[in-house]
Amino acid sequence: MIHEIQVEYRTNNATDRLITKMKLIGPLNAVAASGAIANALIFTNHAGGTRVKKFAKPRNPRSAAQTGIRAMMAFLNHEWPTLSPDELATWSPASSERNLIAATKYKGVNLNRWGNFLGASRKFPATEDDLEPGHSVLFAVYQKPTVILLITINPFNDLWFFAVHRSQDPAFEAKHTNCIAADATFKPPGWWYYDYGLPPGVYYYRVSLITNAGRLLPVTPMKQVTVS
Repeated sequence: MIHEIQVEYRTNNATDRLITKMKLIGPLNAVAASGAIANALIFTNHAGGTRVKKFAKPRNPRSAAQTGIRAMMAFLNHEWPTLSPDELATWSPASSERNLIAATKYKGVNLNRWGNFLGASRKFPATEDDLEPGHSVLFAVYQKPTVILLITINPFNDLWFFAVHRSQDPAFEAKHTNCIAADATFKPPGWWYYDYGLPPGVYYYRVSLITNAGRLLPVTPMKQVTVS
């Protein structure tokens, strides 16, 4: 049962009165909640647990560094349910279940590696000792209003996912700060990515490839696309 309740929050100034709404999941004495209390507390539910934290307004939610980390966080969240029991056990040796401790470590370690432009890994620690995939080719074409990327690789070997890097600087190097997306979805003959909503201009793309054990492979040659 989900109850939506109204919460009154008063600041130190007795004349200030803020009202917000939050949800309680279960009976009214439940321990699970979601939503925010004014600009003070935030309740979130993920990885099998409920958390409460202090509200903090991000300084610049669209900075390059934040965008690159956010892209990897979205990917890690998506891939978390695909980890095998053996892989899970390396993140939480006491249990092979998808618990909060394992999820926090999996995301924290991999985001830290990505912040140093190292590959994320399905196991802990990242050994980077698996087989390198074969020859890769990046194709890029603009079909208004979308830039379509196709990455073909043969053979795949131990490849886990690819990360897309974009810039308007023709001399740019792939870094976590210019990563716009990461994906592991394969659709023959390779991996596809669709980039849309771009204003007119010239854009440059590179793709980095990451193996299951966290090995970051040399990025693909750059491709140029003109958006009109």
